[in-house]
Amino acid sequence: MISLGITPVFLLAYGIFCASRSADRRESHDQQRYSVIRHLIRKKLHLSAYLVRAVDLGTIEAVRKEVSGADIPVLAELLSDKENVVAVGAQRVLETFGKTALPALQRAEAFADYRVSMKAKEAIAEIESKEYAAPHESGR
Repeated sequence: MISLGITPVFLLAYGIFCASRSADRRESHDQQRYSVIRHLIRKKLHLSAYLVRAVDLGTIEAVRKEVSGADIPVLAELLSDKENVVAVGAQRVLETFGKTALPALQRAEAFADYRVSMKAKEAIAEIESKEYAAPHESGR
């Protein structure tokens, strides 16, 4: 029989253990999603007129079909990918989420890495311009 003095300590330790395992699983899942989405963006690139791999509307649509709102933090993390074309693809996909992506983009905007903060700022500006234009267009 366990004494009552040990039980709360045991429960606290068990709770901390479970929370850390849950965080590890979430981190592992995010890393897996990072790899999956990165691969998807790379797979859906096309050759531009200058014969370089580029993001186009087809890339954005194909990736958008495979991601959900739960992937917004992973897409925001992809803004710092070592391959600029992958980061641009993530930026363009984030823009399709509209206002839902703004909190993640605002956090990315504060990154020390200039490339990440600029992509986040561009995406925020794009989302805000679409949100601003939408009410005016519907009134015509």
